[in-house]
Amino acid sequence: MNTKEDERLLAQSLLAKGMKPKDIADQLHVHISTIYNWKKEITVKNENRKLSNDFASKNDKETKIESKTDKHMMNLQQENQALKQKVRDLENIIADLAIKLKRENKEWLK
Repeated sequence: MNTKEDERLLAQSLLAKGMKPKDIADQLHVHISTIYNWKKEITVKNENRKLSNDFASKNDKETKIESKTDKHMMNLQQENQALKQKVRDLENIIADLAIKLKRENKEWLK
């Protein structure tokens, strides 16, 4: 014998296929309000599933954005370190040139 849970699942399946609530109620020998309650459960579950999927999708997008941002930040930090090293190298070259010029021309930089 079918349990109420089996009847509910069958009713929800028939509703999903487009069968009218009145016809389902007659077939299952239940009150039509029961069918509408079961129909409401489908709607609520679908809405909850959609919200859950939207939330998961949003989290996935945010995670991807954060990941891209983290990678971009790491690239910028590496580039910044490379530029700082080049500036230090140029400062050393300029200092060496200044020393050489001063040795050659004592009046330079006065």
